[in-house]
Amino acid sequence: MMMIDRQFLARLPLRFWIQLALGLVVLCVLAVFGFVLLLGALFIALGLGLVFQLWAWFHPRAPRRDVQPTLEGEYRVIDPSDKDRR
Repeated sequence: MMMIDRQFLARLPLRFWIQLALGLVVLCVLAVFGFVLLLGALFIALGLGLVFQLWAWFHPRAPRRDVQPTLEGEYRVIDPSDKDRR
């Protein structure tokens, strides 16, 4: 396993450490913003679903009056081996 040389790390300029710290802070802030954005979208979707469910509960839809009657008829089973009756 390769170890990082401590002398190499000590020779890095201050600007490198400042950029590294700033990059980590920005990464954490973006991660938090992304998580908040996902939670916000989830809460909005759940809220809209709840609103539509409550609206449907308080405003029930009346059954349709122009419902077509079911077809009444005779059903026959056709023997597939009988070629003349098709």
